[in-house]
Amino acid sequence: TFYLTDYLVKNFHRIMIKGLGLDKHPELFEVYFEHYKKLVYLAQTENEQWQKDAEQHAKDFGFEYEYRLVGTGSLDSVFDEIDIKPLEIEG
Repeated sequence: TFYLTDYLVKNFHRIMIKGLGLDKHPELFEVYFEHYKKLVYLAQTENEQWQKDAEQHAKDFGFEYEYRLVGTGSLDSVFDEIDIKPLEIEG
């Protein structure tokens, strides 16, 4: 299973396509993803466009798609345990 977060969905083309060189070498897809059959979007926020985008990415890659709204609550407890403070993003 391949997992996406909000950040990866929002930056999918830059990170996954261009970053992995799939735009120039599509034959690498099999090397990178041959064992994946499913894409799970672990959404931290409810954003309909990102849900549609994630589902389209799964379809483009030939993966089953699953959406799970996980929020950030559980991440906050992880950050507390390892003493990391999430970045504050100004709107």
